[in-house]
Amino acid sequence: MTLLEMVVAMMMLVMFTGVVVAVLEVTSRFAGEVESAQQGGNGVLIDHQEIQIGLDQLAEVLGQPGISKDRLNGLVTGYPQIAFASSTDPGQACAPADSDPLQVWRLPGPKLLFPPGYRICVWTTGLVEASTEALVRRDAGAKAGIYVLQALPERSDAASLPTRRLFCRPRPFC
Repeated sequence: MTLLEMVVAMMMLVMFTGVVVAVLEVTSRFAGEVESAQQGGNGVLIDHQEIQIGLDQLAEVLGQPGISKDRLNGLVTGYPQIAFASSTDPGQACAPADSDPLQVWRLPGPKLLFPPGYRICVWTTGLVEASTEALVRRDAGAKAGIYVLQALPERSDAASLPTRRLFCRPRPFC
């Protein structure tokens, strides 16, 4: 190998190493921003699984026939409104982030823990729940209601995904 070939090989090695280092610096900067945005989180997949488990438990509680439709819609005084038929404001229809939605809505059930930075919301759909009396009598056109549970992240980025779950209530009539 001649001296000229060795100098060219060394220059190619230095250029390759420089490109690798530059790419690693850029990717580590972006990865650091994503990870710092999710303070206290366990990663997207683990957080998503925890949200799905929590939404399942919340749907079980909200689907019970012991919780009346009037209480869900806020018609019973002394209880906070849970589902909003016409509201599109998440500030009104959602439990605050980092809180147990069952405690906020004063419902019985196990303590639910969701990943930090997610608000839990309940929305009604076009399939409105009939009265309990009509469901028990099996009146024509009396159907159970369909609701949407939604976990909305406070910040929308690659480290947090919105999640939703449909559920039917009251469960015996679904």
